[in-house]
Amino acid sequence: MNLLVNHPCTAPNISTLLIKRFVTSNPEPAYVQRVARVFKQTGGNLGQVIKAILLDDVVLSEPSLYRAKLREPILAMTYLYRALDCRPGGGADVTPNAMLYQESFGQYPLGAPSVFNFYSPDFIPSGELGELGLFAPELEIIDWNQTVKMSNIAWKLVTENGYKTSSNSSAELYPDVSDFVSVASDYPELISLIANRFFDGEIPSDIAPRFEGLWNAKSDNNKPYSISAMLYFAFVSHHFMVEE
Repeated sequence: MNLLVNHPCTAPNISTLLIKRFVTSNPEPAYVQRVARVFKQTGGNLGQVIKAILLDDVVLSEPSLYRAKLREPILAMTYLYRALDCRPGGGADVTPNAMLYQESFGQYPLGAPSVFNFYSPDFIPSGELGELGLFAPELEIIDWNQTVKMSNIAWKLVTENGYKTSSNSSAELYPDVSDFVSVASDYPELISLIANRFFDGEIPSDIAPRFEGLWNAKSDNNKPYSISAMLYFAFVSHHFMVEE
């Protein structure tokens, strides 16, 4: 173990892989070097390495091609369920497979087909990213078919389960949208809540008019019915799916 930890290739390789999972798919060499230095100085203390990754100055820098990563499907859906405070129905503590992991995402917990994860950390997709030589590992398992499936599950969650009067089935996860409903008639409060749950506190300026349009499309007495569309739009927007 000591030989492996102290091998000159170990620190930069592990640092690169961890940065790709936590911060960006395309870390610049200087960022990797700073993290690798902590790995070497601490003898491979992963707690200190993760701290160095998350507290590096680059994390708070302006978004760029070198400070972004795509949410992999199962983590995107997990984020949505947590943002909506979902719970199993019927008073159950767990639900067997409400997220339809394998069918919808090609992923399930502890189900990677090999020790190398669900996708290669060095995957470069075709198109503009490929022409720029940029990695986008998660796109190796994401295609239009999978995107449609995940979007359908999200739509069902925010429309059907979000407004059912009872949650008797333990085979499903049910969101609690009461926080959103309680401020449905107050647009600034509602949009602030959505911003905090999905966009780190601020609605991106280029999609803000879309939210306002969805809210305005409902009459004053029907504002709660705008919530499902707004939540769905927040989930499928590129600002949510791409972490910057």
